[in-house]
Amino acid sequence: EQGFAVSMLMAMLLILVLMIVIFRIRSTPLIIGIPLMLGIYWTAGVTGFIIQRLNILTAMYLVALVGLGVDYAIHIMTGFVQERDRGMSFAEALGAAFAKSGRGIITGAFTTAAAFFSMLLAQSDIIRELAVVAGSGILCELAAMLIIIPALLGLRNNRLERRGKRDPMLLRKGRI
Repeated sequence: EQGFAVSMLMAMLLILVLMIVIFRIRSTPLIIGIPLMLGIYWTAGVTGFIIQRLNILTAMYLVALVGLGVDYAIHIMTGFVQERDRGMSFAEALGAAFAKSGRGIITGAFTTAAAFFSMLLAQSDIIRELAVVAGSGILCELAAMLIIIPALLGLRNNRLERRGKRDPMLLRKGRI
């Protein structure tokens, strides 16, 4: 348990620091971190409901799921930031980001989940448990990213509007 907690924390911290550096948005840790952790919690909930336990292999896979789940956030955020850099409004940029990368993200998640779920045919209980955790984890991360990131970006946008501030994304000179 101690090794699992430390590795999960280290993975999250390194990913969030990297996201701040890349996107240059101070709220990035919240916009990406909240749905990332929510996807992990949902995965743990699904796992608890279906198999009632985690073995050492499935518990450690949750750390890998952080790395897989952040990919969805990167695609959404990159598309959104690029469209905002082009001067689009919030709603237009969000729509364009989903139009640009939404199908690819969803297709990639479903094919990856299907590959993991195919391991349900294995003879080993450990491998079948990994199939459940990995396949459902990919789908939980996808759902969290597609639902929560737009909502958090909307909260960020509304907060900037209430304060009468212009989005810093629209003012920067360097483009992502």
